[in-house]
Amino acid sequence: MTRCAWGTKTGHVRRSLVPLRWAASAILVAPAALSADARSSVVTVGKQSVSVGELSRRWSELPLAQRSALGKTQNQGLQAYVDRFLVPDLLLAEAASERQKLTPDLRKRLETGVLQQAMLQRIRRETDEKSPVTDAEVRAYFEAHRGQFDRPERLRLFRVLVASDAEAKDIIHQAHELPDFDAWRKLAREKSLDHATNMRGGELGFIAADGHSDIFELAVDPALYAAAAKVKDGELVKSPVHEGDKFAVVWRRGHVAAEHAQLAAVSSLIRAQLRESRAQKAYDELLAQLRAKYVKDWQPNRLDGIDFGQTPADRFQSGSPTDVSDAEVR
Repeated sequence: MTRCAWGTKTGHVRRSLVPLRWAASAILVAPAALSADARSSVVTVGKQSVSVGELSRRWSELPLAQRSALGKTQNQGLQAYVDRFLVPDLLLAEAASERQKLTPDLRKRLETGVLQQAMLQRIRRETDEKSPVTDAEVRAYFEAHRGQFDRPERLRLFRVLVASDAEAKDIIHQAHELPDFDAWRKLAREKSLDHATNMRGGELGFIAADGHSDIFELAVDPALYAAAAKVKDGELVKSPVHEGDKFAVVWRRGHVAAEHAQLAAVSSLIRAQLRESRAQKAYDELLAQLRAKYVKDWQPNRLDGIDFGQTPADRFQSGSPTDVSDAEVR
């Protein structure tokens, strides 16, 4: 296989019991404060404050999926959690401390929210006390779900997609003579029929064997990976790859080696996930009991034939936002 002169080696890359709320601002201390004394304050809102120890407890109770979504690193996640989740709770508590300024309706809603939060916290605490997650259970989960933690080898691929085998072969021939990467990008923009990727030079990102990419919502035919796996980083696949009714010119730009997770590195995440699952089960069981006890007059058949009309949001979703009247806008 002829190596492209301009080729280079590269390679590196449930529902929750308590929903996140995405607003508010806080007086935050630096991430280093989290290693300070557990009684030191992390954030103060009005007369309310939260210590390092309290933040640590609340963070450990947050579902794994939410923690992961809050930031790439723990410090980023903690700061986002405080700003977007903890501070709103403190603001509500601060507002509740001035009850005389609240309307009866708002006061009732705040009180209901506080009671719901207290109930959820009690469910978590009682679940942990009755059925704590053991090391054996963590290990068993890890062994049964290794695929969730291991990352397979991925290849960084660029591709020019054309209509015929002959055109693809001609592009492969041209590609070996291109002087630099900018020339490849220009070629991809001009020739590739894939309008989702041609403007970025045909880059597909890091592709796994199943065809999925690290680029959001991008997946390709697994045949591209299979073909590129037979060449080295920086090399073109020597023959066009049949992709649907078209043909692909594939360039393997680099790769990321497979990553195999170790139990010690993910045990805390697994433990949190198992705790969340148990709390969720207890929560669902409680709702079922309360539903059986209190829901008495649910008549879904009475909704049959009722037309509530189309809301502005409905029309926007259907692609007709211009139908919204001035009265509805006001």
